[in-house]
Amino acid sequence: MYQPDSLQRLSLGVKENSLSPEDKLGLLIDSFALCQSNYVNVVDVLRLSECFLDETDFSVCGKLVSGLGALRPFVQHLTQGNDQQFNVFLCKSLQKMKSSLGWEAAKDESHATKLIREQILTVLGSCGDPNVVQEASRRFSDYCSKQATLSADITTPVFVTVLSNGDKEVYDKLLEIYDNEDMLEEKNRISGILGLTPNESLIQQTLNFAMSDKVRNQDTVATLAGATWTLQGRQLVWKFVQDNWQELYRRYSTSTMMSRLIKVITDGVCCAETAKQMENFFKAHQVKNAQRAIQQGLEQIATNVAFIHHQGAALMSFLNDQ
Repeated sequence: MYQPDSLQRLSLGVKENSLSPEDKLGLLIDSFALCQSNYVNVVDVLRLSECFLDETDFSVCGKLVSGLGALRPFVQHLTQGNDQQFNVFLCKSLQKMKSSLGWEAAKDESHATKLIREQILTVLGSCGDPNVVQEASRRFSDYCSKQATLSADITTPVFVTVLSNGDKEVYDKLLEIYDNEDMLEEKNRISGILGLTPNESLIQQTLNFAMSDKVRNQDTVATLAGATWTLQGRQLVWKFVQDNWQELYRRYSTSTMMSRLIKVITDGVCCAETAKQMENFFKAHQVKNAQRAIQQGLEQIATNVAFIHHQGAALMSFLNDQ
């Protein structure tokens, strides 16, 4: 377990770049895990994360982004879905990385750098960074009018940004691209992000789309998962699963996909009342090959509820001071 003074010393090592990528990765993994289990103060971990502004290692950047992202459901629960302050913090934390990466790959650029660019621009775009939104919108417009193509490392950032900050026109355009696309990989890219729309009716349309004959059965759960990025989306997905349980059970009761579905509906839930609803639902609708996934999901929700109780106030105080 890290004590505050230990984290301060390690933070200095990160700033001075005296720690190896392996050490920094281990530090982030441990810190975020201990934080979510209430063994380390969330504010200390957030301050630690601010020391990684110049990070260039893909694995370290990936853990930084995913670790911070795992805190989003807590903020959404505490603010009834308004995570604007969290977006401000993320944009502030990742600005320097964005500036050094840009939108265009340099000559002889490494594959890892391309992956970091995709990751950072996607996060900033989904958080509403004004410059990223403006540039992504321009590139999307050029792409749709066939004036330009999108390289592999910026396709997801562009699509995610315009969708999460756009309207029905953008949503419908992405559906059109989906329908006209021949490559399964590209179809899955689009279906997996459609749920990021901020429009409740379009989220519901995405859930219905996931169960339609336009999406392969094995890709339905991934499409549903894409809608759980917001508090509103998680609530809609949970209701949708209950309403469509008979068909979902028919499709997945004998496969490992059922465990994946359970994880999708339990991830990010921070409400004890919802946990009780889920527990009662799965008592009434037994799924023999997913009992372990159900138990793990409920245990994770209990951990989330405990985090809210112990560290929720400190988390929001830190974000409000940004």
